[in-house]
Amino acid sequence: MFSLQQVSGNVSRVFIYRDTFESAVAKNVFLVLLGLAINYINGLLIHTYRKHEMFHTNPRYILFAHLVLNDMLQLTFSISLFVMSYTSREIICPLCIIILSLSVWTTHNIPFNLCVMAVECYISVCFPLHHARLCTVKRTYGLIGGIWTLTTIIILPDIFILALTKPPEFFVSVVYCERSSVFGHPVILLKRDVQYLFYLSCIWFILVYTYCHIFFAARSAKTDSKKARNTILLHGFQLSLCMLSYVDHLC
Repeated sequence: MFSLQQVSGNVSRVFIYRDTFESAVAKNVFLVLLGLAINYINGLLIHTYRKHEMFHTNPRYILFAHLVLNDMLQLTFSISLFVMSYTSREIICPLCIIILSLSVWTTHNIPFNLCVMAVECYISVCFPLHHARLCTVKRTYGLIGGIWTLTTIIILPDIFILALTKPPEFFVSVVYCERSSVFGHPVILLKRDVQYLFYLSCIWFILVYTYCHIFFAARSAKTDSKKARNTILLHGFQLSLCMLSYVDHLC
């Protein structure tokens, strides 16, 4: 932790508060065990998906399996960065860039995947006669590919800006592996704030739009509509958690 305090006049000092050894070990052990437990449960879900052929022909289950697999990767990279912040505070720059990029990559995939799932539920409830034609397996895999392509386009400019603004020595040095210290150029930060605001607006608009239509359709008390409504509510909660990372950079 960092704390900036005024000492005298215009002179400021930065005090660094570090966890005790016991506290650091407890935090890391707890987080790693929790991550392993969550990934084990997610692994069982993926195993069940692969085991049953019927899931492979349903766009909803395909999107859910992709979400679970992406969550496993995102959790693994995030915990790795957290543990490295205590154990190996400085690592070689290329490895740090790869880990940070993969972490941001998988983090951005989550809200996009949830949005696609919300739209699929919306079509299923509000346009049931067109669902089989619009939500095909081929189009579902195409949308998943589109999600990864879009998040790649989001990340690549940061890497290009980094390559243009940093000296060659930077990429063979050891760095403190944190996004704010590696990708800390003002242009990158400005781009990040703008894109976060854009995503925050678009994703929530899609979620609210689909939820409202499903909610009104669910008033007929049909079972499928109720299930879809509950699914959208769950997506809304998941998106709320994801959007906290966006809001944090805008505040």
